Amino acid sequence: QGYSSAASDVYKRQLLTEKNRYLCERRDHEIRIAVLTERNRIAREIHDNVGHMLSRTLLQMGALLVTNKDDKLRPELEKVKDTLNEAMTSIRESVHNLHDDSVDLKNTVIELTKPLKDSFKVKLDMDFSEDIPKNIKFCFIGVIKEGISNIIKYSNGDSVIITIREQPAFYQLVIEDNGTNNNGIIYSDGIGLENMKIRTESLGGIFKYCLLYTSDAA
Repeated sequence: QGYSSAASDVYKRQLLTEKNRYLCERRDHEIRIAVLTERNRIAREIHDNVGHMLSRTLLQMGALLVTNKDDKLRPELEKVKDTLNEAMTSIRESVHNLHDDSVDLKNTVIELTKPLKDSFKVKLDMDFSEDIPKNIKFCFIGVIKEGISNIIKYSNGDSVIITIREQPAFYQLVIEDNGTNNNGIIYSDGIGLENMKIRTESLGGIFKYCLLYTSDAA
């Protein structure tokens, strides 16, 4: 009977882990879709508005160069046309980059921490290149979202520090708040912690958590 009960608990735990893994993957997919949708919207607005205005101005400048009879004015008009062409090239590159499946991790983290600003002093310590692999970026975004959600729900602190560092052989993310835990216990079976653990370990990473502050601290 005892063995059967233990086996049942293990099976239930496996089912819960698989369910959490699925939920993490679905949430990551939703993050990707939301990011790409917003980037595509911005790219479309740039193309439809600024791009069309520059195209029209270039046509007008071309017509002005054809009809202009003042040889002294022509070099200046050519310079304006060249500047407009450079601007058009820059716009096209920007639109292309926005359509690209890339993520600005720093700005995304800044956006994610905005809900904390009303109740917490937030410090961001980010030192990394933009060459971080896409899957690690989305992993960090997911873990930070989960961490921020937990802090808002459970922390009685007033300060949050998020650190992202690019080391020679690995990437490091640390989320810290100064909230206290009355009984000195971390409930490791919480869904939030489990989700963060699944995200990290799915990429071969190491997930750790610890209690830094207690209500008995001086």
